Amino acid sequence: MDGTLQRIILLPLLLGVVSASYHSASLVKDLLEQYPKYVRPVKNESTSLLVSHRLTPIQMIDMDEKNQIITIKCWLSQKWRDEYLSWNSSEYGGISQIQIPIKEIWQPDITLFGSVTEEFLRHYETDAIVESDGQVTALQPFVIRCTCAIDATYFPFDEQECKLKFASWSYDISFIDMMPDNASSTDRFIPNGEWELIGMPIKRSVQFYVCCPDPFPDVTYIIHLKRRSLFYVFNIIFPSFLACILVAVGFYLPSDSGERITLCVTSILSQFVFLTIVGDFMPPNSEYIPHLQRYFFISIGLVVMSAVVTACSLSMHFKGPMCEEVPRWMKRFAFRFLAKVTCTRLRLGGRYSSIYRNRRPGINRQVSTGGMMSNYPCEEIPLEQHTNAVAEQEMQLTPKPNEVETRMTKTNNIVNHIYSPGNERCMDQYDDEVQEKRLREWREVARILDRTFFLLYIILLFCLMMGFLSSLAISASHQHQLDNEE
Repeated sequence: MDGTLQRIILLPLLLGVVSASYHSASLVKDLLEQYPKYVRPVKNESTSLLVSHRLTPIQMIDMDEKNQIITIKCWLSQKWRDEYLSWNSSEYGGISQIQIPIKEIWQPDITLFGSVTEEFLRHYETDAIVESDGQVTALQPFVIRCTCAIDATYFPFDEQECKLKFASWSYDISFIDMMPDNASSTDRFIPNGEWELIGMPIKRSVQFYVCCPDPFPDVTYIIHLKRRSLFYVFNIIFPSFLACILVAVGFYLPSDSGERITLCVTSILSQFVFLTIVGDFMPPNSEYIPHLQRYFFISIGLVVMSAVVTACSLSMHFKGPMCEEVPRWMKRFAFRFLAKVTCTRLRLGGRYSSIYRNRRPGINRQVSTGGMMSNYPCEEIPLEQHTNAVAEQEMQLTPKPNEVETRMTKTNNIVNHIYSPGNERCMDQYDDEVQEKRLREWREVARILDRTFFLLYIILLFCLMMGFLSSLAISASHQHQLDNEE
């Protein structure tokens, strides 16, 4: 009894399915039996076929900045009215919609201009949705790979606009007209880790080409992308800035450490590594130079300048035992001006430390004739006083003829006393102290120059970073104003 009841219930359903399949098969047969799929589906040749086009971006697959190619997955939708695919639904069991393989019917040759695929694919082998009034809807998944002009001036804080232009390849506006579908949106876009989809403006235009006298309509989708810069800030910009800071620390290292030049060279190499990484993302274009590359060029120049200054400073610090005296103008400039500007305290020690220190009060500054020279202790014989005494005697007024021989005798006595064998030990000790004084002054000049270039480098590095960020902010504001005007 139960089995009979089930048969009675399922029998009408099976009959309905068979009837529907019969009507569908009969409808498809009637529609396609004499269907002209190689001509436009209009009965009046003067009628222009209107195609409604829609694009829905789904996922950003790749952005090849070097080759300026974008790869994006999207859904395409095309709608048109086929006058040869209309029927009376009452004659086919009330069927108002049917799916037909798209290769069996005519379809517009809408092509993506700028595609870089090996062949221009117009469609995938999907089924088209056909309404009883002849309305055809072709929904097709598509992986677009086309050219995209990359402007990397503000990398990695840049925004790109990739234009996807769709138009008929063979039919001008008198045969096919295109209109954008208002249902195009970016709601289904999957967020990307590197790029953020800002918007997708749509433009329709009509353009003339050399081939044909009539214009061709087209629909252009402008994919507006903004780069997420956090990755590049933490992996390129910030490490590069820290490497530049290390160069500034090198100026503060003692010259005796022996690692200052090594630190500068290491920083230069690191800057070149970062510059190479940035260059891998940049297209080979000579029309513009990214601000980030300019930043690296200037920072490399600063590091090279710091290496030169460090070499000069080390040359001053490690003067030989027979070094010359520090020039007077350099002493004044370093000890009187730079030391005050950099708030550096002088660390000159010893009896003959500098001309800017007072001499010891126990030393008599008056130099007399040769007989009085023996009154000076050995450790208190200043050679400069003897030289000045001779110079003062020579600078006096022109002596009388009878005094020339007397004064020349006194001068010879002074010189002979200084270089006499009895004073040889005193002169050797004095020469050692003079050389020690000169070495100490050269090292103090080198230390003050290091502090000066330390402050100068920090200021220049800070100005460079502020200039880089300011240029980006000003450019972004200018671009925002242009977008608002458009």
